[in-house]
Amino acid sequence: MEAVNSILNQHFADFEFLIVDDGSTDGTYELLFDEVADARVHIFRGQENLGLPARLNQLIEMSRGEFIARMDGDDISYPDRLERQLAYLQTNVEVTLVACSMAVIDAHNQLIGMNRFRGEDHATITATPWRGFHMNHATWVAPRAFFDRWAYDPDAAPSEDDELLLRAYRSERFACLPDVLYAYRVDGLSVGRIIRARLQFLRSVLRSARRTRSAAFLLAVPDQIAKASVDAVAILSGLERSVLRHRFGDFSPADREKWLKIVDSLGESV
Repeated sequence: MEAVNSILNQHFADFEFLIVDDGSTDGTYELLFDEVADARVHIFRGQENLGLPARLNQLIEMSRGEFIARMDGDDISYPDRLERQLAYLQTNVEVTLVACSMAVIDAHNQLIGMNRFRGEDHATITATPWRGFHMNHATWVAPRAFFDRWAYDPDAAPSEDDELLLRAYRSERFACLPDVLYAYRVDGLSVGRIIRARLQFLRSVLRSARRTRSAAFLLAVPDQIAKASVDAVAILSGLERSVLRHRFGDFSPADREKWLKIVDSLGESV
């Protein structure tokens, strides 16, 4: 419920909130249906697990708003997130996709670190596309028209975000706000998931290499192999938390204080 409450508590309140249950069997749908009483919320239940890319395409097709904001079901949006990202898009009309920096939290809402993305403008974000774009998928906000132009590839999971960006970055304009407006929950690291994600990313990069005839994309092969090897050794050695802390930067006292206030507010009934 914390994820849902974090959206219902947004300073910007004029939205429709579409939630999809992708064929879960743990009672999530029943809990949401019983607990959430807000006319802005629309809950849909899938009878089977189709995966994130297919469900996102479905939700975008169902949506009626001018803008689309992404969020994962176990994360938390800061109360000013939608307000800040929408204001940025409306002020910078040439930008068609904006992300933001984020806090990284564990299963108990304890701060692990801060992920302030490298680069705020399109040129910096897309300087080395074969290494990824460092725009956390769950923080994306874009005009509906962006997603109409660039549908997700259902076969690209779990790297559907980078696959989409690799197709779109030459035609669109990206930005990333340096301020922390989102909390990304990491319960642990799985070697299998990391390997699958890196292999899928390599597949997308090699497709881009063929499409653009750019040999530079081939640099992704040794880069991803090296990263996957380091991650696998660390995880198998029981050093998951050390890996996470190494990846993410420190948080300031002000960041910590702001986060604690947000956690407290989520305990309020909606």
